[in-house]
Parts: sequence; C-alpha cells; structure tokens
Amino acid sequence: MNVLGDLCLILLIRSSIAPGSCPGGRFGGRLEANAKAKQNTPTTPPSGLVLDIGQPDSTNYQSFDYNNDGIPTKLIMPKDDNVITSIKEGSLDIWKTSGDNVACAFVTLRLSDGKPVIAQLTKNTNGHPMVIFVKKDGTWKPTDDYTNELSKLRKTPESVENFTLDLSINQDTPNCRIFDTKLYGVPVRFYAPKFGFHATKMSFGGTELWTNAPESNKRIFLLIAGLGNGELKTINAFIRDPNNGSELLYYGFKDGKWENISKDEYNKKFEGLKK
Repeated sequence: MNVLGDLCLILLIRSSIAPGSCPGGRFGGRLEANAKAKQNTPTTPPSGLVLDIGQPDSTNYQSFDYNNDGIPTKLIMPKDDNVITSIKEGSLDIWKTSGDNVACAFVTLRLSDGKPVIAQLTKNTNGHPMVIFVKKDGTWKPTDDYTNELSKLRKTPESVENFTLDLSINQDTPNCRIFDTKLYGVPVRFYAPKFGFHATKMSFGGTELWTNAPESNKRIFLLIAGLGNGELKTINAFIRDPNNGSELLYYGFKDGKWENISKDEYNKKFEGLKK
C-alpha cells in the first residue's frame, strides 16, 4: 500500500508550490489508481476525534508551529494513530466525515496574525488528495483558488541570513525549527528554516551533503528525515530557486555514509521505516 502518497500532494509542498508544479512527484500515478479503485468501495465512517483548530486538545493532538517558505504554518497531528472525523473552529463547523471522506489523517493550517485562515485536510492513511478550506467573512468554505489565497499570506523578509542546515542536530536552533512526529506510521523529523534564514548548505555533523552553487542561489526551504531507532535513515529535501521553481533531493544512509539516491529507492527505504 502507498504509505505516504505523494509529498507534493500532501501537507508540505502544496503549502508553497502551485498544484502540479512539483517535478518528480512521488507516487502520482499510484495515487490516481488508488483513488479510482476506491470509488466503488463501500466505506464506513470510523469512530474518530473531533478537532477544534482554534484550541487543539493537547491530550489527543500534537501541534507544531513553523515557517514554511514565508508562510506561518501550524501542523496538527492526532496522537496514537487516531484519525479525525470532525473539524471545527469554536462553534463554526468546517468538515465532517461522509462517503469516501472516511477520515482525516492530519491538518495543516496557514495563519494570518496568528489565526487560521486556510485549513488543508489530508485524508485517510494512504495520502488521498487534500480538501482545502478558506475562511472568509466568518465562514469556512472549500476553495479551488488555493494558490491565490496562499500568496496573500506569504511574507518577504527585509534581510536574509544564510546558514548551514546541520542534520545531526535534533532540537530547535536560532535559525531552524526542528520537531519529531509521525507521517502514516513513519517516524520523521522536520527541519524548517525560520523566517529570515536561508539554508544554502546541508551537512551531517562535519560531512557536507549539499551546497548551493552561488550562481543558482538555491536554498532548502523544508526537509523531512525518516527515522529508524531514533537515527536519520532517509532525507527528502525541498529546494527553492529565485524564480520560485522547485526540486526534490533524496538521500539514504548506507554502509556508514550518506548518498544521493533515486526517488524509487527513497520510496522503498522510507516505507521500510513504518512502525
């Protein structure tokens, strides 16, 4: 089964890249096939959690705030492999499970002045496409104009400081937000450069893994590392260039060293980390 789905279609790249613009997207064809196969499959809504995005219950949810390429973002993940079957903001209903929308795996919020104004729902445990809601005039409604709505939230720093993203570090630093969670049963570690900081190099301890060529002016704006027994085993780095283009880099740890690998090999290694 497709564990992660396509990262370009779930919580991260969709936050910063227009739909369909991610090169080398993972599992795209398999996602479509899975979706078609499920069209005629009867579904029974599971018993799940209610999420109030205004006040996530810390007993049932993990919540992480970070900067995603200039957009204030909050990731909300259910604990203990639970799923979400109803989402609201205070007294405002946003979404409830029905039909093929069996469950929501996690929610990614985009914030304005600290308040959620966009809610991205990643549904089910196999990476089915997201449903996206926008809050306007005090009401949450689905949107098909996601890219335009997102562009309104992006902030541009007055100045930028370049730094080396050291993946041997497992806690927040002055220039990077770092946190651990799970994606579909896979332990992962997020590295998100803070606002005003650009990761133009990547290393693990004293070993350099990637560096930006000065003429290209590229940077890592997000990185997800897969964990095995608490140690980094895979790396998926999301690269941005000055023209808002993007690319993905994949690394695997083998024979005591990091090496650049194909996306197919990365997929196998990542899914092998599922617990």
